[in-house]
Order: sequence, then structure tokens, then C-alpha cells
Amino acid sequence: KIKSNSSKSKKRKIIDTIAILGLSCIVIVSLFGFMTLNVILKESEPFKESLLQGDQATVLYAKNSEGEDEVFHQLSSGDGIREDTSYNQLPQVVVDAFLAVEDSRFFKHNGFDLPRFLKSALENLKAGGFAQGGSTLTMQMIDVTHGTTTQDQNVIEKLIAKVQEIFMALDAESYLSKQNILVSYLNNINFGGPARGIQKGAQYYFGKDISEVNLSEAAFLAGVINAPNAYNPYLNYENAVARRNNALQLMLNHGYISETEYQLAKDTELAFQLGGTSVFEGLPFQSAIDYIDWYCDNYLGIDIYKGNMKIYTTFDIETQRIYDGIMNGDYGWYKDAQEGLQSGSALVNVEDGSIVALAGGLNYSGDVRHNYA
Repeated sequence: KIKSNSSKSKKRKIIDTIAILGLSCIVIVSLFGFMTLNVILKESEPFKESLLQGDQATVLYAKNSEGEDEVFHQLSSGDGIREDTSYNQLPQVVVDAFLAVEDSRFFKHNGFDLPRFLKSALENLKAGGFAQGGSTLTMQMIDVTHGTTTQDQNVIEKLIAKVQEIFMALDAESYLSKQNILVSYLNNINFGGPARGIQKGAQYYFGKDISEVNLSEAAFLAGVINAPNAYNPYLNYENAVARRNNALQLMLNHGYISETEYQLAKDTELAFQLGGTSVFEGLPFQSAIDYIDWYCDNYLGIDIYKGNMKIYTTFDIETQRIYDGIMNGDYGWYKDAQEGLQSGSALVNVEDGSIVALAGGLNYSGDVRHNYA
């Protein structure tokens, strides 16, 4: 009996020790998590409603005749690239498409959807990376307008940015309506090519206002933002059709459309709907602006159309003006060019390799599909 009691006592001690160690680990992890969260919140930027409007234009500088930096363009809502729309102008089919693709519980959560977040976290663990984001539309709106994540961030920085997004999203939802959040997101997102915002997206691809978009077109617009270049029908038509069909399937799965509507939209030839080839009028220095946009996006991971930037370049203002004039027929060359003739040119400083001027094409309109520079 004494041996039996001694054995039970030892087992109890082992169990108690394990329990104490387990509780200690939980307390330590909780304290560490609390301290880490405190640091993240202290370093995070507060939500700024002013950034939703992009009211501070990005300013572009080039060299003048004296070799000094001079403003040659400001990217603002009046430059034919971005045009804000209101929630009332959005057809219900557009709202439904984006909810189905991006956040089907958008009107039910408070900016952070825990079930969605946990599900994506499990998927990411299985994939061993960031296969799914788990971000709500509110969090995506924060990312687009506040630039919380960038391409050069490592895993830890991405996790910190995601936590900051969550708290900023909760803050935004406390005084912005769901309609304002959704339309702010749609007015700022990149739709591919020169189109920033859903109004310009509808014009770029379909040559119509967003208020006129039908089911097939709405599904495409909701799908293309995931990877604007990969799903751009002017560049990758088959990918674009597949992505549109995927968006339609999600709309069907979530009950936004019927089986009949799904089949009719899926059977619609996307090619027949494309009509935005001459929507945007070219700006002075458009070839240079498009190159700056491409360079900043591909090498720096920044969207220059978000605003609040000053960008200094090696372009020469007077030379670029002459280049544009030549391509537009102002100097006699190309004035009566035969249909289909095109030309592109880049003037480079042989001493240091810097770009002095670019000519994207004859009567270049900002259509990056036809930028020959």
C-alpha cells in the first residue's frame, strides 16, 4: 500500500509539473503576444480618411533648359486616368460581383472576419506561404489607400502589416458606412493599363460608364483586379475569360445569380464586349508618364496614382515636348502617315545611360498596349 501511494504521488507530481509548465508557457506566450501587439499598435499609422480621396497629387519632375528640376505634370483626378464614382452609380450586379469574389460577408462583419481569417491562415500553413490573404474588403481598402503592404516586405513585416490593417479596418468601420468603404476601395484599385478606379476600368475595357455594365462585364472587372496584367484581355485573352468565368461561378455559389444567368453570361464572348481601345485622350508627356508608372510598379512596387509622392526623373522637358510634337505630326513628319504605320523611340544620354525623352507611338493616347518606346 505504501508503494502504491508513493507511485500515485509521483504520477500526480509529474502531472502537476506538466500542468504548471503548460500554464507557464501559455502565460509567457500571452505576455509576449500582448507586448508584441502593443509595439505593433504604437508603430502603426492611424486610419486617415483624407487618403481615401487621394487629394494630394503625385508630382513629376524633369530637367529644364537650365538643368534644374521642374514640375512637368501632376497626377490628379482630372488627368483622364482616375475618375471617382459614387455608390449610387454602381449597378447592383457590380456590387454583387465584388462581394462574391472578394468578401461575401462584407455587410455582416465589423471590418475583420475571424472565420475567413482563420480559414486562410490554415490554407497558408498547408501551402507554406501566403496563398490566401484572408483580408476583408475593408482591410483591402486600407491597404490600397494607406499602402500598408509592399512587394519588398519579408514574412514578419507582412504579418505586422496585416495586424495593423485589422485595427485600422476596425477604426474605419466605426465611422464610415459600408457603402463608403466599398466605393472608396473601387475608386482607388488598379484595374490594369492606365485605369485606376472602377469608372476608368469600365471605360478602358468596355468603352462605357460603370453604370452601364452588365453581368459578364461586372464579373470580369471583379476578377481582373487580382492580377491586372495576367488577366488583361488585351494581353492574355484566355486567362481573362477563365478569370471572368471563375467570378461568375463564385456569384452562382453565393446565390447572387441563377443558373440560367450564369450560363448566359458565361456563354457571352468577352471579345465582343471589349470596346475601350480609344477611351483615353493622350496627355502631354504621356509616354514619359507611362514609363515612370511602369518603372515604379515593376522595380519599386509602388502605384504612382495613389498620390502623395514627388518623383524626380532624368527626362528633359523641351526634348520630350519636341518628341511628342514629332509623333503628333506637328513638324511635318508623320502628318499624313498611312494607316497602320507606327514608330517608337527612346533618346538616351550616352554618358550615363539616363533616359532623356520617349516617344510611345504616333498620336500616342496612353494605351500601354501600343507603347512602342
